[in-house]
Amino acid sequence: VFSGNGKQLLNKKTPYEIITANINESGYHAIATKERGYKSQVLVYNLKDEQIFAWHSTKYHVISLAVANNNHGMIVSVFDVEGGEENAFKTLYFSFGKEKPEEIESGVGNLVANLKSVGNRIYAIGDSAFYAYSENGKKVFNICKKLLTNAQTFGIIISASSAKATRRVWRSTQEAEE
Repeated sequence: VFSGNGKQLLNKKTPYEIITANINESGYHAIATKERGYKSQVLVYNLKDEQIFAWHSTKYHVISLAVANNNHGMIVSVFDVEGGEENAFKTLYFSFGKEKPEEIESGVGNLVANLKSVGNRIYAIGDSAFYAYSENGKKVFNICKKLLTNAQTFGIIISASSAKATRRVWRSTQEAEE
């Protein structure tokens, strides 16, 4: 796993193809891989590189994931090929103390392709919406496609509504400013 400036953050070998990986601000990291007999698996490790959580899915293909900065859970976006068009894309919250995830978003309308932990929030950028979740998976706010016209990666999100001709600036650590 490499940072945006090319610095190597993590070097880990796995017998399976890596789908995606994530490391949070405190060094906890998750790796989603393919695995024989499953559509995907997610393994989470602490600072000592000890596995603290594992999830194997026969149903979902993992797209993206982010470990919360409080190290108690993570959000995972998945694609469900068998769920039908109305339920193809899902966003799941995992508490590391529980075995099964909580479905926090579902539907065909938003493929969440990128998740990022920033402070006490996890941000999700999809093809038709931008979401912010608390570290325990509760939605804090969202911006729908009608407002979302430009998304800079998780620093400042600028959106404009052509209907109301308003501009809003969303900062990763602040509420909306009008």
